[in-house]
Amino acid sequence: MSTGGLLPWIGGLGLFTVLGSLSARKYGRPTLLTAMTAGLAAAGHALPWPLVLPAGFPGPFPVGALPLALALLPLCTVVEKFGQPEGHRGALFLTAGGALGALVLGWSRAAPPWTAGGWLAGSVAPETTPWIALAGLAGTLIGANTCVVVYHMTRVLGGERHPWMRMPLAILVGGLVETFVFLPLAYAGRDPLGPFLAGRASLWGLVAVAALPLGVLHRGAVGRRVAP
Repeated sequence: MSTGGLLPWIGGLGLFTVLGSLSARKYGRPTLLTAMTAGLAAAGHALPWPLVLPAGFPGPFPVGALPLALALLPLCTVVEKFGQPEGHRGALFLTAGGALGALVLGWSRAAPPWTAGGWLAGSVAPETTPWIALAGLAGTLIGANTCVVVYHMTRVLGGERHPWMRMPLAILVGGLVETFVFLPLAYAGRDPLGPFLAGRASLWGLVAVAALPLGVLHRGAVGRRVAP
């Protein structure tokens, strides 16, 4: 994937998650939103291939960082509709989905080279270790819960003033927390962190900008809030 394909992917996956908001509005349950959150996180931890970047663009970062960032869209919608406690439960499912993705990736690296898993492992450019996977899960758990807290607090403190700012702000703060937990734990003392931090932070910023229109769509699709 190149940077030219970033915006269509972000827009396409973001619009797909709006189906979860429609389901929550119809059935009064966050089941589909939570499933989308976990599924995107699983893809985020199972796709370590590097994103192709043009010269001068901060990076590198893996393709999986994109669905992982977009997993916070339905998570924020869960908080909007059902409140903070349900959002924290969604963050746990998000982390569990990430753990499943990490296990799939670990299995593929241990598989014989003639199997599909072995082919997958052979095409993986970055080295993946159990410590890197654990660092990624720690960053995911802390970042997702931070996103929930920020979204809830902006709603409590701001009321209905500038509601369109909640989702971008929560995604950006949660993403930056994820970045500054995961990368130092995984790579400090081994690789220069500057390009990795800049690339991953720029991706979170891009998804936060895309969350402006997507957040408006989610709020309109999910309907009136259930939790106080």
